[in-house]
Parts: sequence; C-alpha cells; structure tokens
Amino acid sequence: MTAFFDAILRPFGTSAPTGLTAVSLASGPVMALIFRFCSDQERIAALRKRMGARVLGMLLHLHSPRTVVKTAGGLLADNFAYLRLIVRPMLVIAAPFLITAAQLDARYGRVVPDGPVTVTVQWRELPPRDDFRPAASGMELKAPVVFLDALGQTSFRVVIDSPGAELTFSDTTVRLGAENSRRGCIILRGAENTGFPGRLLKPFLGSLPADGPVEWVRMDLPEARYRVLGGRWSWFGVFLAAGSLSAAIGAVVFRVRV
Repeated sequence: MTAFFDAILRPFGTSAPTGLTAVSLASGPVMALIFRFCSDQERIAALRKRMGARVLGMLLHLHSPRTVVKTAGGLLADNFAYLRLIVRPMLVIAAPFLITAAQLDARYGRVVPDGPVTVTVQWRELPPRDDFRPAASGMELKAPVVFLDALGQTSFRVVIDSPGAELTFSDTTVRLGAENSRRGCIILRGAENTGFPGRLLKPFLGSLPADGPVEWVRMDLPEARYRVLGGRWSWFGVFLAAGSLSAAIGAVVFRVRV
C-alpha cells in the first residue's frame, strides 16, 4: 500500500496540502460507490420513503396521541431496519477508509522540526550504561542519555539533519524521520515488532526483529498543521472535511441512496 500511495502522491511532491486535499477529495466518491454496490439500494429507498410517510402521519395526527405513539413505534422499527441495511456496506468501507487514513497520517500527521526531538527506547532488558553507545547517521545526538531503570527505557534527544536518518545501538538499526526529500513521503516516528495488520495500519513505524533486545522505539514529533481555506487544519480535519464534501457530491452524481 505504501508503494501505491507513493505513486499517486508523486505528482504532488512539492506541496503537502495539495496532495493531502487531492487524496481526500478522491476518496469521497470512491466510498460512495462502494456503498452503492455493497448495499440494497431499492430496499433503502423504499424504507426511507416509508419513514418519511410515518413522520408525516405523526404530524397529521397530533390530535390523536394513540396514533402518534403507534406511528412512532413503527418509525423506530424502521430505523433499526435501516441500520441493519447499512451495516454491511459500512463495514466494507471501513477497510479502505482505515488504510487511507493510516497512510495520510504517516505522511502528513507529523513534521520533522529543525530543533531537537526526544527519542525513547523500550528495552526487553536494559543494557549497562557504559555499553549504550548509539551511532547516528543523518542526525546529531544530544547529551545527556537518561536511563529509566523502573520502566526499562532510555531517553535522549536528536536533531535530524537529512532524510533517511538512521540510529544504531546494540546491533539494532532504526530509521527515523522522512524517508526521502519529497513532500508527502512517509515520516517514520519509531519502530516495533509487528505483523502484517500492524504494518498496514501503522506505516509510520519501522520494523524490529522479534528476538532483538529492543521492544519498541518512539520519536516524539510535533503535529503538522496546514493552511487551508484561511485556517490551520490537522491532516484529519482536511481528510474529513474534503472527503465528506466529495462523498456528498459523489452520492448525488452516482445516485447513491444512503
């Protein structure tokens, strides 16, 4: 999936907000089409008409509480029937939605600052202080190194100087920061030993060997904000707003009954 998103975002490599907005706008109609082909459109349309008729019936019979209560019960039953109809398409939509959100988060959710950031290493067994000598490539290590014996962690600060930065300690190499100089690339925030689902939903984390001395590595990066429509938006705000707008338009264009 990372290679797929690299390809579709390559034309927007010089502008982070443009790439983020383009993918968000494109995702809406796709979700609308998935909903259309995975749902019973005729039953949804008939059910919505019946629900509208029940609401109108309640308004026309306000003088008869018994009729209003009876109609409201039918309306409630119709609502539950509607929820049953949309469960399957929503579950199908959840998969591409989560994958797209994970990729956008990994690329646009954080920013690598010019100053120092904190790196925390969780050990399976904390190494002796004298044996911990990390080597850095593409980044500068800042003293001191803090040992948290009770938690089995070490913590220190680094300044990332270039894309593709690497940190090596105890025969373990971890890549941190932007993978390359192109805007919209993956920004690695750490590493852990995870399986396929974890790599799919957390593409911002590198991999660690299962039998290695390190359990996980985290780098504390600040959240990215983008100037869109005069405001400063998070990646998720742009994704949700643009995706919802384009999904509504797509539903009208493709005649999707929701």
